[in-house]
Amino acid sequence: MTTKYRKHSARDLDTPLSRRALEELVASHAARAAQVQDFRNRFLNGKLVRVSEIVSWVESLDKKDRATAPRRKPALGDVVNELCFAKKQVLPTWPGGVLEKLALLSGLLARHYAWEPHDATNFLLSGKTPPMARVRVSHAERLGFPRLSRIKLEIDPSVPPREVMDTYRRERTRVIPRRSRAIGWRAAELVLFHIQQRPKQLVWREEMNAWNRKWPRFKFSRESNYEKRVKESVASLLLTDYRAWEPERRHGKKTKRK
Repeated sequence: MTTKYRKHSARDLDTPLSRRALEELVASHAARAAQVQDFRNRFLNGKLVRVSEIVSWVESLDKKDRATAPRRKPALGDVVNELCFAKKQVLPTWPGGVLEKLALLSGLLARHYAWEPHDATNFLLSGKTPPMARVRVSHAERLGFPRLSRIKLEIDPSVPPREVMDTYRRERTRVIPRRSRAIGWRAAELVLFHIQQRPKQLVWREEMNAWNRKWPRFKFSRESNYEKRVKESVASLLLTDYRAWEPERRHGKKTKRK
């Protein structure tokens, strides 16, 4: 008799119990790694540290590393490795010290097993199984322009597409709290023209007149309207106020932009 197996959906792959089993499998694999066993034998004497004693253990080793660190002035290009441990506490390490070796190995494990750095350190010292995030989110902001921000999602393959979409939508509202719309070709041309005219240090009326000569079909009759449209178009592209791009712009017939 042929046994029929039920097809599993992506959601079936990630129940609370299966996630716990996955975490234990990964931790068991990491514990057998030669580098992990070597570190524990050399610096822990083969005995794990209690979770409640991790902070005091690190502080004690920091004092020893400080006492034995080479006495020299920091040089340009020196790399200072930071140890992340306990509840996301961060500590700069001393060159050649035990904590530097711990920080480097923790970083390696974090990259290999998709762990948080502090969880990898806690695992190395105490054997505590690190949790594995279904979706990990990070944000990168650049120059204060929301349009240049980046949202990075690290996604477990078992996470259903709808959950990924919901997560991205939620994180996107943190970067762009209000509704945004794409600008039309005329507004884009206006921005490009505005950028081309900037080196000439024209005031708004002079720039408007130059626009009207180039685009007589879309001419502006009032300087204030031209200024408003330019600022709105720039703001729509960068998703921020015009003043974030250019703090000061003067009015008047003879006044030049500083």
